[in-house]
Amino acid sequence: MQLSFVLEKKEKEGFPLLVTIGPDSSVVDAITKDCRYHVDALAVVDQNPEELRGIVTKRDLLESCCHDLQGIETKPVKTIMTKQVVTAEREMKVVDALDIMARKKVRQLPVLDKNKRILGLLTLDDLIFAHHEEDEMKIRALSDYLAGTHGVWVY
Repeated sequence: MQLSFVLEKKEKEGFPLLVTIGPDSSVVDAITKDCRYHVDALAVVDQNPEELRGIVTKRDLLESCCHDLQGIETKPVKTIMTKQVVTAEREMKVVDALDIMARKKVRQLPVLDKNKRILGLLTLDDLIFAHHEEDEMKIRALSDYLAGTHGVWVY
């Protein structure tokens, strides 16, 4: 299963694929957006909304508040965002994306197209669920094959 399929499914289910914020927006603005859309991370983009500049996670926001609670109203997101973002391409398989996330120890994975434009943001939970769903389909197909009911609808 490719990441493009997971993005499409997430969108059909009504979940936001991508919530963005500008690098000069305040940490308070980021917290407000994060709470409004119930997301785990915000993609930081400039004037070109398809070009990823960085990512700011719930952990980044929390740590920023812990270090300087008084300054969060004026502190820009670009000072707390992760600039070296681990990304994936839309054609990548779910299992490969999970492997990258485990090795790089990240919980959010921006998905880019071939032109490096951001298409969406997938979480570790999104990918674990998709991988589980794919395994379930394989198990059902193998069970049907072994039972001799492959291609036959049995209720």
